[in-house]
Amino acid sequence: MEVHNKEMYHYHRGRYYNDIWQVGKEIIVDNNFLSYFCTILQDFTTSVICKDGELVSFDSIIEKCLNEGLENQDLKYAAKVAEKACELIRDMGIYNRELALERYRAEHYPQLPSRLHSLWFCDESGLAHWKKQLGENCKLKLFRVSLDGELFCSSDYWLPDIKLCVEQMYKEAALYWNPPYTEESDREYLFQGKVKVLEQLCNNDRK
Repeated sequence: MEVHNKEMYHYHRGRYYNDIWQVGKEIIVDNNFLSYFCTILQDFTTSVICKDGELVSFDSIIEKCLNEGLENQDLKYAAKVAEKACELIRDMGIYNRELALERYRAEHYPQLPSRLHSLWFCDESGLAHWKKQLGENCKLKLFRVSLDGELFCSSDYWLPDIKLCVEQMYKEAALYWNPPYTEESDREYLFQGKVKVLEQLCNNDRK
């Protein structure tokens, strides 16, 4: 839906775009804008940088551990390898999910804002939910903004499970792009257009 001077909220986690999240800034969000999820897709790799600076495929590290025998591995090193494996599996799930969502949108709802080229917002009723979802212990920055442009409402409840195969994710993407319902507290909004950053709030200023 088209909105004008609509006030909403954004939690900024600080990994990307610290320069644009400043009070008074105007942000133009169009198909050239790279979203948080788009940068994740672009940066994703199954390789790691070793101590000597060499880029090595992670599966070769696991294979080396297996060939040498797990009983011969330093426990701290083995724990780091397992931790990295968990991280890669999770990131691969997110990678597949975002590609499935984008493919479904492009084929069925091309008029809607892309998750890869939009900014995410919530309304006041969703602040507590999203603070919890994004990590209450993280250094989140909360901003109040004014929006002029195209706004789409869905819910993280309808996001495909990252444990599914890609084709099943694609099928479940239908629910995200055309949700049967959305609970007021967990609505998420995708936006393209002009964003004006009005105010930075303390996380306790809004419940």
